[in-house]
Amino acid sequence: MTNAHEDNIFVDVDLVDGLSIEEYLSLLLPLLDNSVYSTVSELYANFTDIYDTASDIMGDAIFVCPSYGLVHAFEDKGRKGLFAIPPAYHGDDLGYYLPSLSLGVPPYNNSAFDTAFVSSFFNFALANNPNMRIDVPSIIPFWPTWSNGSQEMLFNCTEDFLPDIHAFQTADIQLERCR
Repeated sequence: MTNAHEDNIFVDVDLVDGLSIEEYLSLLLPLLDNSVYSTVSELYANFTDIYDTASDIMGDAIFVCPSYGLVHAFEDKGRKGLFAIPPAYHGDDLGYYLPSLSLGVPPYNNSAFDTAFVSSFFNFALANNPNMRIDVPSIIPFWPTWSNGSQEMLFNCTEDFLPDIHAFQTADIQLERCR
């Protein structure tokens, strides 16, 4: 499980302001060859804002890409999820996993979502399968394994604050950036 905006809290807006992607990378990883900076710049060319680009590079390097390595390691047993309840920063999902942590009321307070989110992990821990409904009914649809077409489960809400939980195809560009 990764968060949609894992990375935003790890990039200093003032530091990256006015930099190119290559300049940012050379500050972040000064021992890499210039050709690597150029390749990474091409992979993130669809971003127009340096802060968003730097944030995604940081998030991919630290959280997102390693998570794909983990699901690959478990072959047809791994599952991948994306927590996207706004703002979906690193750590924003903790209150949903363990509501008793007393982290305050989560920004999205919906009992159907809460039950679906936490029960999928408990079901996985108890039965090695988030699709096994052990104790409570859930709105979560079938959660495919990663090998089943590179699908992830999205945990989000609609603009009308209804739960939005569904499987989606991982974007090819995301997979390319993580190779």
